[in-house]
Order: sequence, then structure tokens, then C-alpha cells
Amino acid sequence: MASVGLLLASGCVLLTAYASSNTLAIALLASGVFFQSSYNAQEFATLQQMAHPTRVGALTGLYNGTTVLVGGVGGSLVPGAIVALTGDFQKGLFSIAVGALTVGMLMAWLSRTEQTPLGILKG
Repeated sequence: MASVGLLLASGCVLLTAYASSNTLAIALLASGVFFQSSYNAQEFATLQQMAHPTRVGALTGLYNGTTVLVGGVGGSLVPGAIVALTGDFQKGLFSIAVGALTVGMLMAWLSRTEQTPLGILKG
């Protein structure tokens, strides 16, 4: 479910780059935030399902802290730098869509794997 939300959010942001009006752009961005936010709990559920019971709290905290730090900094820095370097706001939006698409695919892969990468969650 988390991957579905992120993939839908990615599509909304991508369509925003082609919006013909401010109203449509706002509606698409709001929809993207809705999809990302409404499925956010599934990210935590996926992580908790994969984690060893004694590590759920620590890994949930690590995940939350890392995503807030990386997303909070990178989510503004990367598109902002792209717009500053190219002068093209659409390219900045594309970078956000690619990020959401990448994370959506990663979440889909993680939810399907029984053995987590490097054994860091179950070990």
C-alpha cells in the first residue's frame, strides 16, 4: 500500500509540471501530498513486519529520523538546486516525481522480500 501511495504521488507531481493553470497545479500537488501522507502508515507497518520484535522500536525511530532528515533536507535542496542551475521549474518537479517513484518501487520490493538486505532487520 505504501508503494501505491508513493506511485500515485509521483504521478500527481509529474502531471503538475504540465498543469495549464495554477488551480490545476495546486489540486495536483494537494492530491500528491494526500496520496503520500495517507499511505505513510503503511511504510511503518512494512518496516515493523520485517523487523525482529526486539528491534521494532529502534528501527522505527531510525527510519523516521532518517526519512525526516533526508526528505526534509534533500526534498528541498535537490529540486531547488536543479531549478537554480537550469532555471526550469519543471525539471525540479521531475526530480521530486523520480524520488517518489524510486522510493515507491523500493517499498514494493521490500514488502515482497522475505530476507531483508544485509539481514539488518531480522538478524
